[in-house]
Amino acid sequence: MRVDIQITGSTLTVSSGLAARLLGHYPALADHACKSGNTASGHVARHPDNQTAKHPNVQTAGHPSGHVARHPNGRPEERFGSRITGALLPHAVEHLAIELLVQANPGQVFAGNTTWLSRRRQVMRVRVSRQSGSDTLTAIKQAVEQINRLVALA
Repeated sequence: MRVDIQITGSTLTVSSGLAARLLGHYPALADHACKSGNTASGHVARHPDNQTAKHPNVQTAGHPSGHVARHPNGRPEERFGSRITGALLPHAVEHLAIELLVQANPGQVFAGNTTWLSRRRQVMRVRVSRQSGSDTLTAIKQAVEQINRLVALA
């Protein structure tokens, strides 16, 4: 599943306050493996069975097509928790959508990545691996809604 996300606002990245709120609601996000840092062009994976594990409005338009893993022994710098502050908002959407999918589908592994389509228009493509597009699109939309709601609390 791939979804194009446009950031409509002046803030492109996760603030420290938003990071704290996201991790407060979804602490497992801290243990997501994350190879891309803040460049939003990497590969992420979350394995549900491991024990450890933006101010703008974000709009989505889904296009069916079709890895965030928690690594308890991974280096801290390869975990999303060490990179969440300053991460691009669509990258946070990717991680949160995968977390929501893992919660709804225990025992399954999901992966994703986020890449720029247009920096000028602030449009990024979020990809999440999944057999069924409908539940993935729902998870991405829920992630967008949740992040927008948490941003509004700032």
